Formats: sequence, structure tokens, C-alpha cells
Amino acid sequence: MARLDKLIGFMRRRKYLWLLVSFLLFFAGLDLLLVPPKNAGLEYVVLGLFFLIIGLLFALLILVPKEKLRIETKEGSLATALLNFLTVRGRLKPYFPVFGIVLLVVDILYNVYLSATPELLTHDTVVILFAVALIAYNFVPGRFGREKDFVFLFFAALVMILVVPLMLARALVGNFDEGVGIYSQYLLVPEVTGFLNLVGVNAWVLPAEDPLTIHFITQSGTEVWVYISTACSGIYSFGIFTSAFLAFILTEYNRIDKKVGLLMGLGILTAYVANILRMVIIVLVGFYTSTPGNELGFMMEAHSNAGWIIFLAWIALFWFLMYRFLMRSKEPVGEVPVEKPGVKCGICGDILKVDIPGIRCECGQFLHTECAIEAGKCPRCSAAFITQQNVAPEKVGF
Repeated sequence: MARLDKLIGFMRRRKYLWLLVSFLLFFAGLDLLLVPPKNAGLEYVVLGLFFLIIGLLFALLILVPKEKLRIETKEGSLATALLNFLTVRGRLKPYFPVFGIVLLVVDILYNVYLSATPELLTHDTVVILFAVALIAYNFVPGRFGREKDFVFLFFAALVMILVVPLMLARALVGNFDEGVGIYSQYLLVPEVTGFLNLVGVNAWVLPAEDPLTIHFITQSGTEVWVYISTACSGIYSFGIFTSAFLAFILTEYNRIDKKVGLLMGLGILTAYVANILRMVIIVLVGFYTSTPGNELGFMMEAHSNAGWIIFLAWIALFWFLMYRFLMRSKEPVGEVPVEKPGVKCGICGDILKVDIPGIRCECGQFLHTECAIEAGKCPRCSAAFITQQNVAPEKVGF
């Protein structure tokens, strides 16, 4: 137990680094489960579950406190404000389980009567996960409010990105077999083809014949055709990252400022660019490694096993840069960081010490716990505090 406590302490002292690791592991596992490589066997399912569980475990070790904080602010994050708006100030939250069950029934009926196949496909999995999040939302303890809001908003955004546009497109064309090829046709194939030509690969598309097929000449002089199917488009990986990123921003910030807006824009743009570069790298593997009689061998290996790794590596680089330059000063509510010695209470002006409990307001103001309780609100942003009864305050030292 002592060794476990030391390990947890080590991880919490480097909180953002380990949160980044847990974030990447969790969504790598989720990506493998939702979009497994072609001809994937049971080992990919096991690997996906392993990544997902380890990512969740790391996040829980870092985020779940040993004791409840004694006070918390009534003014919540952007997620709180958004959910209050969408649920009419919380009036609809008690009915979340009902909405979840209705969503499950609608998905089943859709598969039976409208879909070309009754099988549970990727968009069905997304809908089911969102329904489960709705059903479970009210059963999660209040002290895990941010975590449950993150999960709820993640799956809600995933539905809005991957499912709703697809259903609208199918309804407009009257074809319930319609895929997401329109994304590849306009937002992937032309960009990949243009980039390949910039780096010296002779590539082109014949829109009149097949707008989803990229033609290119390999280094050995062989013409190769690459068809961008739905599974190959990267739309699912893009949707997963973008949904997680939006949920993260909404649950970690209480207002949109220039820095947050820049962060959101760069995050989504980076995910899109990463997907284009993923396809470019896969084609370049085929360009340089193809030989007569084996034009696609190495390229297919890269597509099956390296595509998601390339995408996650690019996203990891983005997150590292964001944490390094834009988010170093941001700390969770309720914790006084070790890196800031000599911090003074915003109410009494005295220095917070190791043996005196302290908190951090949503706006960033540091306060003694007792001063905050006596004042009743933050002197900087006027956010009101509420007291959790019969819970000893956590001593937060630096």
C-alpha cells in the first residue's frame, strides 16, 4: 500500500503528463474497439480493452481525491452552463434514463425497419454508448460531477459529429445505405492528392469516374489505385478526438476567452490535418516500397497497423504543445499547486502554508478554506461557495 501511495503521489505531482498519457491510452483503446484494422482478430479487441482500462485507471488514480473538498463553487464550468441550458435549468435531468431507453429502442427499430442490415455498426455503437451515458448520469455521485459531464458531453458530441449528419444525408437522398463518402470526396481526397503532388508523387483523381479513388505512379513506375472507403477515411478517429477535445474544454473552463478559443480552433484543425497526413504517409509507403508484383503489400500493412498510431502520435504532439505553452498555469479547482510558493489568500492576505487547508476558485483566486467559508463568496469573481457538511477539509500543501 505504501508503494502504491508513493506511485500515486509521483503521478499527481506530474498530473498533466499522466493525464495526457491516460487520455491517449483511453482513446487509442476506444479507437481500436470502434474502428478495428482490416482483418483484425481477437488480439486487437484485447489490446483495445487493455488500453482503455489502463487509461481509465491512470485517470482515476490522478483525479479521484482521498477526501472530499470542504467547499466548492456554485459557478461551474462551461459544461455546467451548457447542460443547465439544454435541460431547462436541470428540470430534464431526472428524465435522462427515460431518454436513454427511448434512444436504444429507436436505434433497434431503425436497424430492423430502415437499415440495410440489422447488424450493430459503428454509428449504432456510438448511439448505444450515448444511451448508456444518459441512463447512468444521475447515478454517478455528485463529487464526480466533472467526470460524468465529460463522459456525457463526449458521447453527445460523438453523436452530433458521426451520427446526426449521416442520418440527415440519408434522409435527404432517400437512401439508408448512404455512407460518409461525401466527407472523403470534398475534405480528404483533393487535399491528400494535392499534398502528394507537392512532395513529388504523381497523383490524380478522376471525379467523373470515381471521386473517392486516388491514382498515383509508384517509384517503380507502376500505376496504383487507392479507394478511400468509409473505414479508411479516418472520420471516426477525427470524430473521437474532436468530441473528446470539446468535452475537455467544456468541463475544464468556465468561460471562453482568446486562449480557450485558440485552443479549440487549433485542436480541431490539428485533428483534420493529422488525418490528411495519415493518408499521405500511407500512400508514401506504397510509393517508395512497391515492387512489380507487390505494389500494395507494405502500404496495406501500414494502413492496417500504423494508421491509428500515426494519427495518435500527431495528436500527442499537439497535446504536448498545448500543455507546454497554453495550459501550464491552469490548475484544477480545490488544489493549491506545489510549484507556487508564497501564494497569498485573496481574502486575508496571509500566505497559505502546508498545515493550513486552502482551495483555488474557478477564476484562479487562491483562498484559505476558512476564509472562503466565512466570506461566502470569492473576492475576485463573486462566485458563491457552498459547504459540504461533516467532511473534514483536505489539507493542500505547497
